[in-house]
Amino acid sequence: MKERLKTVSVALVLCLNIGVDPPDVLKTNPCATLECWVDPASLPPPKALESIGRNLQAQYEVWQPRARYRLSLDPSVDEIRKLCSSLRRNSKDERILFHYNGHGVPRPTYGGEIWAFNKNYTQYIPISIFDVQTWLGSPCIYVYDCSAAGNILNAFNRFAKQRESNRQKHPSDAEYAEVSSIGCIQLAACQANEVLPMSPSLPADVFTCCLTTPLEIALRWATTRNPLLESITPSMILQVPGRLNDRRTPLGELNWIFTAITDTIAWNTLPLNLFKKLFRQDLMVAALFRNFLLAQRIMRYYGCTPMSCPALPSTHDHHLWDSWDLAADACLSQLPLLLGSGEGDQPAAEYQHSVFFAEQLTAFEVWLSKDHPRDHRPEQLPIVLQVLLSQAHRLKAMMLLSRFLDIGSWAVNLALSVGIFPYVLKLLQSPAPELKPVLVFIWAKILAVDRSCQNDLLKDNGYMYFLGILASQANPPMVSNVSEHRAMCAFILSIFCTNFQAGQQACLEHHILETLAVHLDDRDPLLRQWTAICLSKAWDNYPDAKVGAIHLGIHEKLCELLLDPVPEVRSAVLDALRTLIAHHPDMESDVGVEQYVSTAILVSAGDASPLVRRQLVQTLGQIIADAPSKFVPVAAEMMNEPRRSVTMEQKNAFPPLPAASVTTNPRTTHMPVWKAVLTLTVDPFTGVSTAAQHIVDSIMMMSMTGDGDVTEDEYKATSVPGSVTANTVSAKELLKKLGGPKKALPPSAADIPELNSFFEWSSAYFVEPQMQIPEIEDPGSVIYHESAWRKRRNTALVVEDHDHTGEFGFGTTEDRTRNIATDGCQPTDVIFHPFDSYFAVTDGRQNVRLFNWEDNCEMQSISTREPVGSRVTSMSFMNDADLTMLVVACDTGTVRLYRDPQIPRSMSLVSAWRALPEVLNFGNRSSGTLVDWHQKTGTLVAGGDGHLLRIWSAEREMCLGVLPTRDKRDLGPASSLTSLSSEKEGWLITGGFDNGEVKVWDRRVSGASSVIASYQDLRFKVLSTRLLPEPVGGQLVAGSTDGTVKAWDMRQRHALHVINTSNEMRVNGLDIHPRLPVATCTDSLALHIHHWPTSQSTNIRLASLQAPISGYSSLRTHYGHFSPLGYGSLGYSSGQGGRGTVDVKFHPRLSLVGVVGTNSVVIYEGGGGRDRKLA
Repeated sequence: MKERLKTVSVALVLCLNIGVDPPDVLKTNPCATLECWVDPASLPPPKALESIGRNLQAQYEVWQPRARYRLSLDPSVDEIRKLCSSLRRNSKDERILFHYNGHGVPRPTYGGEIWAFNKNYTQYIPISIFDVQTWLGSPCIYVYDCSAAGNILNAFNRFAKQRESNRQKHPSDAEYAEVSSIGCIQLAACQANEVLPMSPSLPADVFTCCLTTPLEIALRWATTRNPLLESITPSMILQVPGRLNDRRTPLGELNWIFTAITDTIAWNTLPLNLFKKLFRQDLMVAALFRNFLLAQRIMRYYGCTPMSCPALPSTHDHHLWDSWDLAADACLSQLPLLLGSGEGDQPAAEYQHSVFFAEQLTAFEVWLSKDHPRDHRPEQLPIVLQVLLSQAHRLKAMMLLSRFLDIGSWAVNLALSVGIFPYVLKLLQSPAPELKPVLVFIWAKILAVDRSCQNDLLKDNGYMYFLGILASQANPPMVSNVSEHRAMCAFILSIFCTNFQAGQQACLEHHILETLAVHLDDRDPLLRQWTAICLSKAWDNYPDAKVGAIHLGIHEKLCELLLDPVPEVRSAVLDALRTLIAHHPDMESDVGVEQYVSTAILVSAGDASPLVRRQLVQTLGQIIADAPSKFVPVAAEMMNEPRRSVTMEQKNAFPPLPAASVTTNPRTTHMPVWKAVLTLTVDPFTGVSTAAQHIVDSIMMMSMTGDGDVTEDEYKATSVPGSVTANTVSAKELLKKLGGPKKALPPSAADIPELNSFFEWSSAYFVEPQMQIPEIEDPGSVIYHESAWRKRRNTALVVEDHDHTGEFGFGTTEDRTRNIATDGCQPTDVIFHPFDSYFAVTDGRQNVRLFNWEDNCEMQSISTREPVGSRVTSMSFMNDADLTMLVVACDTGTVRLYRDPQIPRSMSLVSAWRALPEVLNFGNRSSGTLVDWHQKTGTLVAGGDGHLLRIWSAEREMCLGVLPTRDKRDLGPASSLTSLSSEKEGWLITGGFDNGEVKVWDRRVSGASSVIASYQDLRFKVLSTRLLPEPVGGQLVAGSTDGTVKAWDMRQRHALHVINTSNEMRVNGLDIHPRLPVATCTDSLALHIHHWPTSQSTNIRLASLQAPISGYSSLRTHYGHFSPLGYGSLGYSSGQGGRGTVDVKFHPRLSLVGVVGTNSVVIYEGGGGRDRKLA
């Protein structure tokens, strides 16, 4: 069945036979006589019949004035057959209404036979409803107004099922290939065993009156039930002032309230799909079913139960009928004054409007103020939509509606199911400025969920409403954030233009490009983002818009935004540039623009945001897809150029290329593009590398097979994305398995992400709540309370630490040790979480494991999936005071962020990027990549074997600046950074090198001037550097591999303190406390801890850790279970030498030292007079 149907033809069949009662009906005296509000006894029978027919047609025309009406008064069987056949022939596939009044004929039979007359009116002739089905076909709506009408409805359904069964059994038989009647709609006045009411206070056709004149019958019935309205006569009811379609008049307001109440009752009691079918697809059907609810109420009062198909639940006792009674009583009570006003000396009475809608808006506002599950509908929603038609309450209704839509997509779907769209579409014609902000918000919420309205916006020029807001320089009233308001308009227009060239053309004719170009410089990133996205949609596959954009120089403005501080804006710009340079068959390519864009976008290859790099891959892929034949020789040249080291396996994987496929002078623009794609194939973020690998595989196959002259269609044929799997097969691996190059084949299981994925991801912003407090800030949310608890706990611990500043108690009788076995893992580095009782270790390869040192258990482990031979060289905890993330750096120059390290088996990758792109070699056991996170400034400092320190912003996901690690005038061998840390405020950075040099940089200063201090007092590799905070230290401290620790006052050149932490020539690990003047180191036999202001020293022989721990049983509750230590835990075996300790680290807050062994981590806890347990 079609989505929307219209009732175009109406057959009104009246079998009244006025003056002759049917043989099977025994009437009461007095009895109901009125038919369509006409008394048949007041006129001669022929004229009375005609008058009743005209009235019935007029009553139906109120609901559908444009339908074709055909009257059939006291007809014969042939007349009914001809009437039905003619209507179906003229109506084609549209709906027909068949109204049957059988008050003058016998009741319908159980077999579904209704009655008509012979030509002489001497006999009643039966007509099977089966025949009527055949004549009328489908779709149809049937109204049966007669006693025992349920017989017709039941028989109709039996026949419809029989027809459908026959059609399914004989699908090819023309006899059964008739239209199904299953979907036809029926309304019956009563059940099969019931007789119509005969009360003289009611009309004889009370069912028809309820369906066609609901207000008149409802008001008449109200006067019979309310003793206070006994003075209201039927003639006064007919004189209620006003018109049905004028809501400012009493009659129009009553009709408005009645419509709202019946709609609301239906929406709250029916399934949404049935409500849409009956109340939103056909105006005639909707009116009849609204009025059918009234018939249920009135006729059940008199012992009749109206029936329908589809069946509706009983609504006669719904509580909203009480609201209708109140509104009707309030109107009728004013009726004597309204009808008598203005006569004689009486002043004109003023009608007091109903407060129904105001009260319902208040009820809806109360509902919005409370939390409700998704399956709980607000019953006032249909009423709110009706209020949108009223100027008096419109603004409040729209504001409440916007709050409701802001709840989420389920709320938008509910509003669409109740029929919000026609209302908000009509409001786009309103010039009221106060409606603009809320109307734009409502449209943004709707289009974020349902985008099937492009033609509606185009047909009524609704898109001009939003384009006008973007073009206007004036700030609209009642808008707190004008940029966000305009961003919503840009989002709406982007939906309007998506894959809709008629919309693109309409917007281009109204200068959308010039309008949007102005907003690229806006201060609000959301507007910049959606301006770029809207531009992308405006010229996507539309050459005229592309030419106009290039003429305006918009591509140059977009390229300037490739360094925007917001990653979402940078991604949107790349998407816009991709669609701009995409080749179109009806457009000549502008080579200059393509070269300009191709060169400009390469800056994004070093972006820290995976979202940006993924968009870059798509843009580069578009450039290559438009001209694959130009990149085949570039790829061939790079494959054939000499390599520094090529293994036999690599030689076999890359067989020699045909000479014809090699071009000696590839275009200079294509080489950087190809190199960028190759670089992105080893991107640390899987989604980026997979997409780039797919592009490379496609070109490499063409290059290997010698298909140098490849068209765009052929390239796309070999690069159809498949599904992403873990077992992505590259081109060289595939060709190797096939035994050499053959005809180019599509890469197996490689995938380029869908081009609309960024647009969909960005659009989700408008689905999320905008008005509500974020969950993390909502005092009623679990996340808020968890975060608040962590902050209170951490604050208390920090305050306690400040109270004990300067203390670091080791060497007392309360000292405790515990061994955390790493189960075969050989840890090389450890870091402690400042507030929670877990630490992270790396195994010298690509793996990181987390352990809870109080419970002595492993929490989880992850692999960075870096190339074989690489290793994790640095770790740090980010945002450690709340929702912690783990930063992992590898010697390949990559950095990865993982969320939820504190939740066992839940850690997942958040982001990854190449923090040191200049790092080319790895696995040479150098210092690798070192990182230091500074929470206050939100920056990550990275350095290592290169000649630069890079400062990365977590908020912007981009590099803020670089600091040189060596002087350009230094021609000696480069030294590697071996230690890195930041001071409290984050502006000063300290670093140590493998040649013993210590430097201090001020990140506020650029270039070589950023080095504000440099010391070369240490002779060996620096293991740790710290700039201690005031008032405890205020000193620069560094320690080297020979166990020497020196402390400087940076105002002087000479060291203030020199501490020799070990008697041996070389220490295995050394660390300086981040807050206190304490250093620790390990050598082959002992752990040494020194507090240099007091010259206090603690030396703990590692062998002594084997002894049983005194007081263990009394401390079991405090520490939990742990195993006594043996030599083997630190790499020794009895009577033999061993590797010994590997590293040592302080806990950043507690009196803890972690000693890293070859297969365990030993935690040594000092008592210091205060035995504190982690909260």
